[in-house]
Amino acid sequence: MFRTISITGFIIVFSGVILHCLVTRFAGPLTPSKSIRRKGLLRLIDVLTLPAYVAALICCDTLIITGFVPALFFEKPISGYWLMVHVSVGGVFSACLAFLVLTRAHRNRFKAADCPKLQNILNQENEFQRTNSAYFILAKKICFWLIALLALPVLMSIVLSMFPIFGTDMQHLLMQLHRYSALALALTAVIHTYLIMTIKMKN
Repeated sequence: MFRTISITGFIIVFSGVILHCLVTRFAGPLTPSKSIRRKGLLRLIDVLTLPAYVAALICCDTLIITGFVPALFFEKPISGYWLMVHVSVGGVFSACLAFLVLTRAHRNRFKAADCPKLQNILNQENEFQRTNSAYFILAKKICFWLIALLALPVLMSIVLSMFPIFGTDMQHLLMQLHRYSALALALTAVIHTYLIMTIKMKN
């Protein structure tokens, strides 16, 4: 069941990304967002954001490979060196993700400009309604917060399963929660990465 859902999910997401890329490849440039050069500690945080994102992306790819390849291609649970790499990289990914959520939360907050209908109700001028960037930015923000939320069941399910306080049935439930929430996080991360690459390339 999990194998079928995973394969279907990856096919749908990658097909959608490729199709969207082909449809929008001749579209005009997106409206660039204004970047404010901050000073002091905030400037250092901004500098560290890029390497943290690159590290998180590499770790995410490694986790997807080590976590899904055994289940999808060999139809067996992760074990051996696959498990060692998966657990080791998972710690690094958790740290990078926590850093990115804390430092990027303000920039990914939802505004009235993200929802044209809401601005029409409030009778406010909507600058983004005439550009393609509004939809990309809104989708990127949604993916950002979905990743942050999905990371909680992914991490908590595996951490709780390490304590000898749950029976066999609960351990099985925690493992299923970890697998399906990890699948949802992986698919969301693919879409989020595509949106960021599209925004950067079209600016």
